[in-house]
Amino acid sequence: MNIFKKILINQKLSNCRPWNRFTSTLEDDPKIHYLKETFLPFNRANHYDFLLAKNKNFSKTKRAAVLVPISTRLEKNSKGNYVPKSYFTLTKRTDSVNSFKGQVCFAGGKRDSHDVDDVQTALREAKEEIGIEPDEVTILAQLCPILTSKGILVTPVVAYFHNNYFEPTICKHEVDFVFELPTDRFIRNERYSSESYKKNLDEFTVHYFKDLIGDKEVTTWGATAFMCIMISSILHSRIPEFDVDKQNTLTNENIYDFLDYYLAKSTKSYFEYLAKNEK
Repeated sequence: MNIFKKILINQKLSNCRPWNRFTSTLEDDPKIHYLKETFLPFNRANHYDFLLAKNKNFSKTKRAAVLVPISTRLEKNSKGNYVPKSYFTLTKRTDSVNSFKGQVCFAGGKRDSHDVDDVQTALREAKEEIGIEPDEVTILAQLCPILTSKGILVTPVVAYFHNNYFEPTICKHEVDFVFELPTDRFIRNERYSSESYKKNLDEFTVHYFKDLIGDKEVTTWGATAFMCIMISSILHSRIPEFDVDKQNTLTNENIYDFLDYYLAKSTKSYFEYLAKNEK
């Protein structure tokens, strides 16, 4: 069953009632409650401390967090019925930034010394980059971090986005434009491709999703694509139509362990690289 179908039934919505009739700013909103319950098993607040206790080498990584805004609304399908759809809000970065030039990313950035946790980092950066105010989102979970090939430990902070009246205020130095993509887009193989590469005994798969936003073609790939894949799999309780990893099969039952596995594999590769270059 679609994750929002149960909510629609409970709310006794008719096919013509718009999604924004929900009292989405209230903590007792059944939609938000359901999303929190969906992501609760994957919530890992302050996971960095746990990782550092296991492996002191994590102190050599740079820490960052991104805000993953998920919005929902009812849309007409081909049969004229209203069905629930969920969306990610993403950005395309400019070519003038120091990292991830021109790439599709969630709003976010490196942790500031004044940030008390990853949530504060994600909220601060999202406000600075595209104007999302903290009271426009409801935090759902902090997922297992992802270690990029450049040694940045990125924590995805998943949030419900109350975006009915949102108008981006863009930091023009960092962000080219803001756009939405359906969340289930990242578990389907339409306009999808991948390539694999090996590091020692480990094989990594890079995922690419091509989309047309207006007259602009965008490609979501790398760490952002991986986050979208995993979060969409959790959100829709459905694994992708393609292989996420050549060495370990993703299933609906092993998503939590799969995130641990992927971080461990990326960590091994990066720390081996550091060790070779420190000699």
